[in-house]
Amino acid sequence: MSAWEAKVCAVILNLCSVAELRSCLAALDKCGYGNLEIIVVRNGPFVQELEDSLRKVTARLAGVIFTGSNLGFAAGNNPGIKEAFARGADYIFLLNDDAELVPGALQTLVSAALEHPEAGIVGPRILYSSSPRRIWFSGATFNPINASFSFYSAGQEIASRSGSDLLPTDFISGCALLFGRGFMEKVGLMDERYFLYWEDADWGLRAIRAGYRPLVVTAATVFHRVSLSGGGENSPLKIYHKTRAQLLFASRHAPSAPPRLLYGFAKDILWLLLRIGTPDNFTRARAYAAGIADYLLGKTGPGPDFIWKK
Repeated sequence: MSAWEAKVCAVILNLCSVAELRSCLAALDKCGYGNLEIIVVRNGPFVQELEDSLRKVTARLAGVIFTGSNLGFAAGNNPGIKEAFARGADYIFLLNDDAELVPGALQTLVSAALEHPEAGIVGPRILYSSSPRRIWFSGATFNPINASFSFYSAGQEIASRSGSDLLPTDFISGCALLFGRGFMEKVGLMDERYFLYWEDADWGLRAIRAGYRPLVVTAATVFHRVSLSGGGENSPLKIYHKTRAQLLFASRHAPSAPPRLLYGFAKDILWLLLRIGTPDNFTRARAYAAGIADYLLGKTGPGPDFIWKK
């Protein structure tokens, strides 16, 4: 099977911005890969007009799956993955709706996956749309001491876009990644206990444990409009979910790390409470505390209502 013969199904999860989704679909439609279908998963209730409007953007649209409500990243993507394989896909290409694929990148990724089946999962080099020579993601190394990652060249500018390196990495960003049926049969779907964040890192380490070695293919490029839908890096939404998810991740992949993480989070809470502050600081401290408490209680899902208020 050649890189042109493989059937690829792109799965794109959408929650809010239909304009971003249309832009993503338009770029994917022009990617230059012939044997491509697209499945959109809408993390919300059924809207007939949405599917009708998306079919006007691309004839490659195989369908839209409506989850009924916001299930999160993993539980939102998983139905699309199942449907794609049911439709006979050889490879699944997960792509964020706030990302745009460069023409030729999908063929490059499929070629790499075919030539390096030992990778299991491959991904492109991801650059900022707002600063198109600056790296957002190009691979990472896991540190089991504190359950964190060191990111290759993150924030740095690339010298050239013509490189063709294959970079071993401990995970591939869920923003854009490609994997085949064999990977899914061996590793399984994304863990739906992660509502937001860390599900892709968990997937990467599970892949390594299964005998794979994920690769970043630097000759393939995706531009990422880094989403602000979570309200910014210090929003209660991000604080809560990153805290809860990292503790869950650490309990699975770095069993000695949770006490150190809890100590660090406690210091963050204390700093926020003692700082001459605003009500926002107290809400952030509350988000840390809620994330810790819900992890300890084994709670999953979207989290408390207060973190979603803007």
